Order: sequence, then C-alpha cells, then structure tokens
Amino acid sequence: MKFIQILFLALLPVFGSAQLNYEWETVEIVDEFGDPTGDVAKSVYCEGVFSNSATSNSDLIARVSDQSELIVIQLYEYASPPSVSMGLGDERGKIKVKRADGTVEEFGAWSPKGGGLYFSKDLGRDFIDLVINGGGEEITVLVKEEDFSEYGSASYRFKLKTQPAE
Repeated sequence: MKFIQILFLALLPVFGSAQLNYEWETVEIVDEFGDPTGDVAKSVYCEGVFSNSATSNSDLIARVSDQSELIVIQLYEYASPPSVSMGLGDERGKIKVKRADGTVEEFGAWSPKGGGLYFSKDLGRDFIDLVINGGGEEITVLVKEEDFSEYGSASYRFKLKTQPAE
C-alpha cells in the first residue's frame, strides 16, 4: 500500500499554480481521489541541466520525494512535465553522485517504464541514507540514460541539498 501511495505522490502534477519549493518540505499524501491518507512524505525541487542529441545544457527540474523507505526522483526536461522515462521497460541502473569533498559514488536505482528513478531498501539503500542523513550537504547528482537503457544517450545533472540534520 505504501508503494502505491508514494507512486501516486510521484505522479501528481507538479507544475500547477503552486510555486516550486527548493527547500525540503513535508507534504501530505493523497489517494487517487485527492483525499488525505494520513501519511506524509518530504519533497524538494532542484534545478539542473540536461543534454541529449537535440540539445545541450537545457533547463531541468528534478523533484526528489522521500518516504523513508523509498525515494523517487522525477526529471523534467525543459523544466516542464511529463517526467522522463529512462528506457523502454523496467530498468535497473546506476547514478553517480559527487559529494561536497569531491569524491564520486555510484548508487543503484530502478527506472519503471512510467518514468522516474526509484531507490528502495533493496536497491539504493545507501542513496536513501545519504539523502535522509546528509546533514544538508550539497551533492551533484548525475544520471546517464545509457546506464539504464542501451537506447539512450541523454544525461541529467542537478544539485541536491540533502535533508538537514534535526
């Protein structure tokens, strides 16, 4: 049930009349009818750039949603919906993260055909730990479509400030 709820949260429209929040905020999860479920998640928007065969360093908005056991990243080319899908089916791949001290780490992720990147306790647990327990560290996230599909050549790069220490 939690997966369905966060999946619904990930599929909600993001660019309506509301302003994008570039600081972590707590959002209430709603069901398919728009009614509150009583569950909450944390969400933040990030700015970045993407490149592919048609463009170079064009505007990107990334939305990162955290529900403790699941993190979802949605990538919006030209800063508008719909969310990017990495491949033709459900794909597993890796993303790279450059830490504030310059070290580079790789993390596993899953990209369903409906779009977005998913990190769970089974695939991407270390990335979840970094985002939740990063103490406000600013990291650079790099996603290469070719790491999820043999057909892609796009790359997506954005800065993400991890959740602040409480």
